[in-house]
Amino acid sequence: MFRNRGSAKKHFEKTLSLTKKGKLKEASIELEKAEEAAQKANADDILLSLQIIKGHLMQTSGEHEEALKIYSFALKTAEAVLSKDPESEFYQSILQTNLEAIFTLGCIFHNMGHFLQSKNCYDLTLSSFQKLLKTDPQNAAYQSNAAMTLNNFGNLLKDMGRVQEAKDRYEKALAIYEDLCKADPKNLAHQACAGTTSNNLGAMLSDLGRPEEATERYEMALNIYEKLLKTDPKNVTHQSDAAMTLNNIGILLSDRNHFDEAKDRYEKALDIYEKLVKKDPKNLAYLSDGAKTLNNLGNLLQEMGNLEEAKQRCEKALEIRQNLLKADPENIAYQSDVSMTLNNLGILLSNMNRMEEAKDRYEKALDIYENLLKTDPENLAYQSYLGAILNNSAVLLSDMGNIEEAKDRYDKVLEIRLKILKTDMENVTYQLDVAMTLSNLGTLFSEKGQKEEAKENFKNALEILEFLSKSYPENKELEEELNLMRERFEGL
Repeated sequence: MFRNRGSAKKHFEKTLSLTKKGKLKEASIELEKAEEAAQKANADDILLSLQIIKGHLMQTSGEHEEALKIYSFALKTAEAVLSKDPESEFYQSILQTNLEAIFTLGCIFHNMGHFLQSKNCYDLTLSSFQKLLKTDPQNAAYQSNAAMTLNNFGNLLKDMGRVQEAKDRYEKALAIYEDLCKADPKNLAHQACAGTTSNNLGAMLSDLGRPEEATERYEMALNIYEKLLKTDPKNVTHQSDAAMTLNNIGILLSDRNHFDEAKDRYEKALDIYEKLVKKDPKNLAYLSDGAKTLNNLGNLLQEMGNLEEAKQRCEKALEIRQNLLKADPENIAYQSDVSMTLNNLGILLSNMNRMEEAKDRYEKALDIYENLLKTDPENLAYQSYLGAILNNSAVLLSDMGNIEEAKDRYDKVLEIRLKILKTDMENVTYQLDVAMTLSNLGTLFSEKGQKEEAKENFKNALEILEFLSKSYPENKELEEELNLMRERFEGL
């Protein structure tokens, strides 16, 4: 038995050495020998250590789901031993290593657009850290890791269209980071994480139609990043984070018609991303985030009437996103990004009276989202985006004189948006979307001379806008839309 243990240890060390050198095939062969010897020696500690290397080899070779099974087995084994012997340093180390590996897999699955697998990883990681915190509630490392998992879980749930759950995760993560910053105010890592989560929560609140709260969170995040950059101006992570928050503030300002201020934020963000890409041209995150800002700037320039400049920005964003998708054609996030940029180009080309080109972009965008919804039919984000593109294409079809086809599209949009509204009846954005669709249908019926149908749709839209206007009396855009709707209704 002792001889077998010595052999297992020897093969283990050789496996580790080959793995570090990147000789994965040789490492796999050596790992099998180590496993066989460890089993003969009943060396559970060596076997468990080998599982971590095995998981790593699977992960490196792209077998992510198999890697997750291996890491999960090792994690549960370590948890079982620690429940009986909580002071075991070896099993504590095994536990931490596997938690880090599973968390990393969660990030990989999310980036690949494999949302359910990512959720499994975050569920498992969060559950383990919550168990650890019950035994040691003041442990700063456990708190930080739990908060990081909650933040990433929020990102995932947002992409899955589960907005209330995402908001809950962000708020819990931010509360932990704020406590950690109070306990250790000089800890820059905790400050940076608090900034990231505050930015993410701001984006979530913006999507929920709560711009004042969103602005507060964005300003908090930007303030943190600016302070961090004063102490470390060359830190690319802080630069990238600041650019993301500037982009998000730009979106809020644009939504509130503060166009010049929004343009300033977008251009500052874009300047940062362009410098980051020059330093690291293969960095997918910089390319993707830079394309997002280009796309947003293109939308803004269109609102400002600078159509040619807007088209250049949107086409550049589309080029970047299509290149990213070519490199990773199964990536759901990249597919979604391409679709939304095509949609934005459709709007732009329509405003430039290039109707056939606009129709082509809308149809391509619709095709992508219809396929995405087949893979995840309950995804609220996909449903919402599909509704938006269908609505835009219906407007175009109406302008082109294809009235019946336009009506069919509007009917589909209304069906989608009512379904979404049922999931969150308090959501201002969802309510406005329904009201705008009803308004569009009313206009269409009016143009067809069907006054009763037009009145019915305008009346239903009016009821929603009156309710929202009473709930948010300070919102001037709502008041303007309400007055316009009254004029349409009374003019019939």
